[in-house]
Amino acid sequence: MGVVGTHIRQLALVGIKYDLELKVQDIMLQKQSLMNVTTCLEEQEERLFLLGKDEIPKHIYLTNINRVRCEKQKIKDWEAIVEQRKITYENRLKATETELQGLQKLLDKNIQASFKAFA
Repeated sequence: MGVVGTHIRQLALVGIKYDLELKVQDIMLQKQSLMNVTTCLEEQEERLFLLGKDEIPKHIYLTNINRVRCEKQKIKDWEAIVEQRKITYENRLKATETELQGLQKLLDKNIQASFKAFA
């Protein structure tokens, strides 16, 4: 690959790298939001336990406990999906950075060869 082709590929990879970095940041924000929702659900569950079955009718208590537990499970499942996406993007990012390093070495080599040819 010539100097121009290498440089064009390098520019394209830099764009891909920035895109992947933004996706990883977005996933980190999603994870934080899911953690916040989980905390709220745990607080609801705690309040329900504190009220107890004696304070509120049993069917209302059970309905609310089951709803909270179901929501917590949905959040847990979604967290696993988000974590898998994060791993995928991080792996792509590492591969892109490795290719960028290789292209930079190739570009440096081509530039040195050009100077030697004209020196």
